[in-house]
Parts: sequence; structure tokens; C-alpha cells
Amino acid sequence: MGKKILIAVIAAAALLAAFKAGSVFGAGSASPGSQGDPLVTLSYLNSRLEGLGDSSGAASSDAGFSRVSLAKGQSLLLTDGSEMIVYSGNGTVLGTSGMLSITDAQMFPAGTSVVMYVHFLGIGGNSGVKASGNMTIYVKGGYRIE
Repeated sequence: MGKKILIAVIAAAALLAAFKAGSVFGAGSASPGSQGDPLVTLSYLNSRLEGLGDSSGAASSDAGFSRVSLAKGQSLLLTDGSEMIVYSGNGTVLGTSGMLSITDAQMFPAGTSVVMYVHFLGIGGNSGVKASGNMTIYVKGGYRIE
């Protein structure tokens, strides 16, 4: 009986020491989404993207991302070097060269589905996306809607 109590006390002391060491070294102290805790959640994306730009359809400035809404069947075509992030909805890639994913350095040829939250680069030949339904896209650089 005495051995079991000794093992339980040692285990409790080890757990307490591990917890104390974690708090000393900053485990659990970083705020969500910060450099110390880089896990990105939907609420974090919503808070970071809220209020950026407008949806006027005009070419945006290079200062930041503009929010653009597309209805089913509409196309958003990027000028060379412009960037976009699909925030909601789905669509297909357009353009003779397709689009380049800056996120994972992967080519998306024309006709493939776009992936949400991937950072795309327009690489010429009318790169862009055609909406299969309502879409929200953040665009940096020049674009036009057809």
C-alpha cells in the first residue's frame, strides 16, 4: 500500500513540475493567431479581412486588398501580377496560362476548381476565375469583371 502512495505522489509531483516548466517557458501564453500561436481560424480571417476595400468592381489600388463579390456566371479577370484570395464560394480557373498559387507554388490550369484561402497570382492571358455560384474574393492589383 505504501508503494502505491509513493508512486502516486511522485507522479503528481512530475505533472506539477511539467506544468510549471510549461508556464515558465511561455506555453499557452500567446494569443491565438499571433506569431507565438500561428494557427489560423475562420474567426481570425474574418477579423483580419473585415472592412478591407470595397466591392465597386473598379480596378483596385496597389495599397491593399479589395473585397469583390461575384454572382453566378460572372468572371473576374486579373491584370498581370495581380493577386487574389477566394474567401467564399467556388469557381473555375480561367486564362491561357491558368493561375499560380503563391501559397504552395502550384499551377492551377484553366478549367480546374479554385481553392478557398489560397493566394493566387495572375500570370497573363486573362488569368482569373469564373463563379459557379456567389463568390467573395479579395483582390490586390488591377482586375475587371465580365
